[in-house]
Amino acid sequence: ISLISSFLVRKVAKLCALTLCNLSMQVNGEATMAKEGAILALVVLLGIKGQSLLPICVQALYNMTSACDHFKGIERIIKALLNMSAVGFDYSDFLVKALVNCARYSWLRLRIIEDGGIGSLHALLPNLSSLENRSELVFNMLTALRSLSESSGCRAEMLLKGSVELLNSLLVYSDEKDKLLIIKI
Repeated sequence: ISLISSFLVRKVAKLCALTLCNLSMQVNGEATMAKEGAILALVVLLGIKGQSLLPICVQALYNMTSACDHFKGIERIIKALLNMSAVGFDYSDFLVKALVNCARYSWLRLRIIEDGGIGSLHALLPNLSSLENRSELVFNMLTALRSLSESSGCRAEMLLKGSVELLNSLLVYSDEKDKLLIIKI
């Protein structure tokens, strides 16, 4: 009976994750989803062990950061992505794009830094040279850093968190448009 019960839990969890992911693609539905508890549901689903739910939940969380306007709870999405440990799944592309999406809100920038945004970008460096999407990833990392640097209150924190070292490391992988972003930062 416990085997059947375990199977049903996995099946229901996967269906829930897929449903939330599909709903996250609804235009302007992000605020409603956040209000109805979708962020917490996705975070809980992320915690289910032995599931292939991680890619589905990460996609849904990222989709929700693509909102045209900010909504209550968006800061919990970025915190969940920054504090997640993905085993067997490279979610760096989703993480960096979510950082780009969330860093456009001035009120969220310092929180991103405090929650570990710069450290998460540093953590991507060791594997960067082996990634196929390296160019896009570097551009998005620099775009996020550029947005963060637009708030004067964030600049000192960025320096304390090692953004200069991060920029130096990214310089190796940068093309001309990336170097222009580095100069602006």
